[in-house]
Amino acid sequence: MQHRFRVAALVAVELVFLPGSLMGEMREGEIPKQFQGILSYAPYPKYPVDLVRRGIRGHGLFRLSFDSKTGHVTEVKVLNSTGYVILDEVAAKALLQWKARLGAISSLRVPITFQPAGFTRVVH
Repeated sequence: MQHRFRVAALVAVELVFLPGSLMGEMREGEIPKQFQGILSYAPYPKYPVDLVRRGIRGHGLFRLSFDSKTGHVTEVKVLNSTGYVILDEVAAKALLQWKARLGAISSLRVPITFQPAGFTRVVH
């Protein structure tokens, strides 16, 4: 009998909005409680699978500027790089899609950590 094993990393993208404030897991599309009155849309960055497999991780700090009339992000500035251009770009791409409630906020600092976590094993 022949067995094949396949190991795939489970991805955990931790969006840490305030130091130590976001513990535990969040579901895709869920807005953290401290921002539910401020943000109306906040998609998570997509952690590239090839970087997960290679164990590439990083932590960066980004500043978002919002248009007060539309709530759309007008600018994402990298305050502290994750250490990898691709992770900075992935984070910025997601953050550009964020939307604030009208007049709720003009800017926001967002730390983001990319970190592979866990694994699964499929036996055939």
